[in-house]
Amino acid sequence: FAEPNFLERFDTISSNSGSTWFWAELAFSQRFRDMIEQMAAAPHSGSSAFSVSWMRDWIGVGEGVKQGEKMLEPDDIERAFKDAGGADGDRFNIRQAMHELTYFWKRGLSWFDFVALLLKTTGALQSDNLLGDPVPEWLEGKVWLSVHSAATGTASKLVRMSQSNGQTVQYYDSLSETYGDAVPVYLPAKHSIVFGAGRSAEAPYPYFAPTSGLSLGRSIKYRGTGFLGTQRLSEESAPLDRLGRATEMRSGEIPVAGVAAASSAVAGGVCLSSSLSTIEGMLNPMLTPWAALSVGGEATFSQGAACFYDLEDKGMSRGRLRVCARTGVIGIIDGGYTEGSGVAQAVAVGADEVVVVVNDLISISGLYQRDKGSSEPLGIPMLHLPIFAERYHESMFVEKVELRIPRSARFLKRFMVATAFGTTIKNDLFGIAAGRNVTLRVVYMKAGLQIGVLSDYDGYTKFSQEVVETMLDEGNADVVDDWFLQFF
Repeated sequence: FAEPNFLERFDTISSNSGSTWFWAELAFSQRFRDMIEQMAAAPHSGSSAFSVSWMRDWIGVGEGVKQGEKMLEPDDIERAFKDAGGADGDRFNIRQAMHELTYFWKRGLSWFDFVALLLKTTGALQSDNLLGDPVPEWLEGKVWLSVHSAATGTASKLVRMSQSNGQTVQYYDSLSETYGDAVPVYLPAKHSIVFGAGRSAEAPYPYFAPTSGLSLGRSIKYRGTGFLGTQRLSEESAPLDRLGRATEMRSGEIPVAGVAAASSAVAGGVCLSSSLSTIEGMLNPMLTPWAALSVGGEATFSQGAACFYDLEDKGMSRGRLRVCARTGVIGIIDGGYTEGSGVAQAVAVGADEVVVVVNDLISISGLYQRDKGSSEPLGIPMLHLPIFAERYHESMFVEKVELRIPRSARFLKRFMVATAFGTTIKNDLFGIAAGRNVTLRVVYMKAGLQIGVLSDYDGYTKFSQEVVETMLDEGNADVVDDWFLQFF
């Protein structure tokens, strides 16, 4: 990191979900960068630095939950797993997850709070860290795209914003009144910033793709319904292009924690699920970040949350619904609901060669034509919005090398590097024109771990060590030299 030319071959970083946590800390946390330096200086024991400087502090949040306030007490876990024949490791993983969930459940905290606490605990980032704040010299001038999905809904599949005391507030994209189900329930979106540009900086790229029907005057229509339909209220936001522009104008003032929360809200789509409406009613504040797009800047997420809690705590009224409409409050959630790798947004801003790091190949297949299209697991829409004309199959990869994994590895199941090519098709939702040739440099690390829940958190430190040991293996020296080091 002391080298000012580090990452000089890269001009744009496009991150989604957990990788946005990583880039938030790499860019804005000296403590996190120091940990990475420690791992690099002593690679054969790098996981120890990860454990001490990051994972131990995060696990400590859940372990701080007091006895008696846990959702499941240890004796309950023991009995449940004895009856089910569960393994000791599974029992421990459940205990970790319950402690963590209890911390937030008992305190009524939101997904924004969850991510803000994670960044503070592990990277010493504060709530007043904003996108335009200073970054290391080697990041200055590079563009960061933090990818997410805007839950906009349709007239036939509305987004539930609030559901309490017999009252329901929902909203939908006005364009669906004309075009029906041809209108997707999500719009691809992105926060963008030129690293180091300052808090007054505007976004270098549009929040929504200008080609995504914005010229048709699409807006958000809010609908409030009282108990047994006794009261019906409606309000309408400003056009979506104006909402997006307001966010773009104050990009440098947006909280880093909010950007990371939106990009990583993996369960945020529950606000569109009819199957999980009861659970969503209880967990909505935890799972879906609400953003006031027309407000922008530092108040983007605080104003969005305020609108939500006013509806929840004080009930529906025309005045409160009007505030939501005037400030353009919508749910913004994980980019995986529209495209999980971040490649599409990078291509949309002009990239023709992309290095993409993934832990599954599903996100790569989503860029191409494939048999499995959009789906609705548990009633939650997951869109397939391909950007390439070619059909996906693993044999399409060229220059493919499978790295030799140490026999002692427990969590690293596969480590592959390969090249793939794609010819773009017209995709107005991302703003991509047809006929461009794009090269993907794929780094695929398959892990025997899940994204937090029901996984032994210490497994992540071991996984990181297994990745390092694989790259240090003499049998992989040529691919490390020829493939990885070319980018640095």
